[in-house]
Amino acid sequence: MDVEREQREQRDQRDRSHRSRDHDHTSTTSASWRKVEYASRKVKANKFDVESWNLLFKEIESRSANTARAYYEEFLAIFPTSARHWRLYLEHESKDRNWVRVEEIFKRCLKQCPNIDLWKTYLKYLSDNHGTTTDPVVRQQIIDAFEMALASVGCDIHSTVLWQDYIRFLKQYVTVSKLEESQKMESLRKLYQRAVINPMHNMEAIWKEYDSFENNLNKTLAKALLGEHGPKYMQARSIYLKRKRCFEGINRKMLPLPPSTNDAAQVTLWKKLIAYEKSNPQHLSPLGLRSYVTFTYNQCLLNLYRYSEIWYEAAQYLIGENDLQGAFSFYRRGIKAVENSFFLPFVFANTLESRSLIKEAQQIYEDLLASDQQSYQQHLQQEQHQRQQEEEVIEAKQQKQKEEELAKGEKEGEKRGEKEGEKEGEKEKAGEKEGEKEGENNVEGGKERNELEREESNGVEIKEGEESEPGREERNIEVERKEREKEEREEESESEKEQKDEYPDPPFSPPFLTPPVCTPFSSPFPSTPFSSSPSPFSSTPFSSPLNASCVSPPSPPASPPDRRVPLVVEILDTPKSSRILETPKSSATREYPNSPQFTPFKPPPVRERREEGTVVSSKFLQKIKQTR
Repeated sequence: MDVEREQREQRDQRDRSHRSRDHDHTSTTSASWRKVEYASRKVKANKFDVESWNLLFKEIESRSANTARAYYEEFLAIFPTSARHWRLYLEHESKDRNWVRVEEIFKRCLKQCPNIDLWKTYLKYLSDNHGTTTDPVVRQQIIDAFEMALASVGCDIHSTVLWQDYIRFLKQYVTVSKLEESQKMESLRKLYQRAVINPMHNMEAIWKEYDSFENNLNKTLAKALLGEHGPKYMQARSIYLKRKRCFEGINRKMLPLPPSTNDAAQVTLWKKLIAYEKSNPQHLSPLGLRSYVTFTYNQCLLNLYRYSEIWYEAAQYLIGENDLQGAFSFYRRGIKAVENSFFLPFVFANTLESRSLIKEAQQIYEDLLASDQQSYQQHLQQEQHQRQQEEEVIEAKQQKQKEEELAKGEKEGEKRGEKEGEKEGEKEKAGEKEGEKEGENNVEGGKERNELEREESNGVEIKEGEESEPGREERNIEVERKEREKEEREEESESEKEQKDEYPDPPFSPPFLTPPVCTPFSSPFPSTPFSSSPSPFSSTPFSSPLNASCVSPPSPPASPPDRRVPLVVEILDTPKSSRILETPKSSATREYPNSPQFTPFKPPPVRERREEGTVVSSKFLQKIKQTR
């Protein structure tokens, strides 16, 4: 049972892994095809959109050749001189081993695009499939292929690799007789002699190989041959250095896009190189010079494929060299390359008419009219397609804007709700904290009130020798002080009421508010209950020798009988804050700055006597005050 359960679990796990892998593959495939469709729409709208083409080739790289073939054909119909994409097309077909299609592609690309990389790919293809055979027929076919490559691009400055591969192939051939060996050595000598006079990169390496080759065969003959070809090699090397400077700055990997101001520098550099080649720096024959200049024009047109001026200059150069067929070939290729151009067709037709080739000129005009009508229809279709795309883009933008607004509103609502929730939470927390504080304060206040009530009921008396709790003595003293102050305030208010009822205050002017000497002086104190004799100060004016010379100021008006006059009241053992000095409410009294300050009588305060180990209670102090 356990074995069956384990097998079942393993089978389920394997099924789950297969389903997940299929799901991932399906999702990846669908995403990839969406990118392919997107890039295809972009390319249909603008066939010169290089970024969309690159995205398209990146996505179809992992597809089969049957799927990718249509895209390669469409691209190479627009850019027939792009050697890099021809190679990609060949590699894609080679993966699926479609050798028939590979050979067909080689026939097309080597004719339309004379490029060194393509020739290297073709020669590698031949050597990989037939290079190890000893069949002389196959060997001769490979030698013919090398010769075709050198005839096509052998004079290029980057053709060193082709020359070296050709030399290596001839050296690898195994001979079976002395005749074949001598033929082999003669073929290598001629190949070396052709290579060392060709201005190209890494010429020094080929010259060193040739030197060692001749010395290994025959030193006497080597000296004569090297002396003959040495000056030619030095001349070719100096031409190579000049040609190398002319090639500096030229981008030979650019796609043949329509004319643009960004490519003006490339046009200038290519024209400079062509002018240098026309000057015949190698001192070639007229036929050799013409072929060399024609080769340079063809290399230039691989990049400037849609520049009608380059096609026109190449055709005019061959017409000047009496090569009409070559000139007509340039015109026809240029008309096909430069779409919607009237310059090349009219010039070509004019050239044909001047050579009395009327039928050919008429055919050019008819083709121009047909192409013009066809291009007009294509233009209308492109405009309609662009209009539809613009409408789709506008609708997509509007839809996206609505979705963004809705999402923004939802986010703002969420943020607003979060903020309100945070505020409510903060308020609740603050209320809880305040409630806790109030509860703590109430508890503490209740405890204090309970302690105070307990102390008041039991009295505050601590016997000598008894130990008190920490802080209890201080609390008792504070409570006694508050009670004593309260009782004193009540006693003062009662004594004031009794005095006012028993001794009404007579009207008088305070002596410290009148000028000295110049006014009669009267006693500010009324008769008190402490003595029954009249006041020692009489109400008569004070006689002074200064009275004769001083003019007494007018006396203030008498106060109404029912108005209170100032009364200084001193209470025994009262604090300064509870002492009361009443002033008259009327403004009849005057203040003089030079009047002497009046100091009322102040009896000595009653001091609390405290013995060691005892505390005087408030009731005991009250009894003492009553007895005094």
